[in-house]
Amino acid sequence: MNNRFIKNSLKLLLPFLILFFSYSFVLKSNRLATILLSEVADQPNITTRIKSIGGHSGKCVELKITSKKDFKLKIPAGTLYYPADEGEQTLVAPIAMTYIIKKNVPRTIKIDGYCTESSDRSPKSEGIFSLGLTQDTALQTLVDFISKYKIQDKGAIQEAVWCVTDDESIANVHLGDPAQNKALRSLLAKVTRKEIPWHSASREIETDEAGNISTRTTTVFGNISFANPKPRTIQSKVVNAEGVTKFTNGKSHTIPIADNVKLNFEVSVSGWKKGNYSVIYYDTEGVEILKKEFVI
Repeated sequence: MNNRFIKNSLKLLLPFLILFFSYSFVLKSNRLATILLSEVADQPNITTRIKSIGGHSGKCVELKITSKKDFKLKIPAGTLYYPADEGEQTLVAPIAMTYIIKKNVPRTIKIDGYCTESSDRSPKSEGIFSLGLTQDTALQTLVDFISKYKIQDKGAIQEAVWCVTDDESIANVHLGDPAQNKALRSLLAKVTRKEIPWHSASREIETDEAGNISTRTTTVFGNISFANPKPRTIQSKVVNAEGVTKFTNGKSHTIPIADNVKLNFEVSVSGWKKGNYSVIYYDTEGVEILKKEFVI
């Protein structure tokens, strides 16, 4: 009888004990001192080594850390990783992260970093980083946005960073979530003082053996809308700056009268030279209805 009573009592108490210890852990964690990654070098009881894993985007930074005390390690969005080789790129942390560091428990943490200088080489593996915090208000605004909305798309993050730091096109930045995509492109237009382009562009990013980065636009796509005052059949083509036709859509579309006709546009531009291009919609009589420009 006593054993059964004890077992039943433990069953009732167990959830409360779990809750108590969980709360105690959270309470203890909240009481820990918070130290920025950029400040740990000034702490006599903390040893760190920050090196490159290789690469220029994603988890390409490795932190090894040992401490003689418990504390919260904070890596703010906008933390910069400076390579020892000045010919290599400085990386930026796009998302704020916090880690609990336990006394005398060595940790190895892989950290996100994104290139801020596409003209420089990608940091080589095992290269050592020093630390700083960005003073670029446009870049800080961008990474605060990325951190707030926890954006994970590596390609979009890198293109957005280059848009701010290397004057790259907003067209290269696109997310799968329409609302986030609109918000991100609007923010980039604001901080760079550029217009939001009507189209988007997908690019391939390659790094050679020496660490040099090259980009190649593969696809241009977007939504096109216009008023159509009379029924007609339309076609489309893409021409370069000299008016030479680079692409003709073999399909015709019969369009009814409408205040707002919406069409999806997409064209493969692999192998095309960099420069100015236009997509032109025209009717069966060759009359131009709409012309939209883009750059690759």
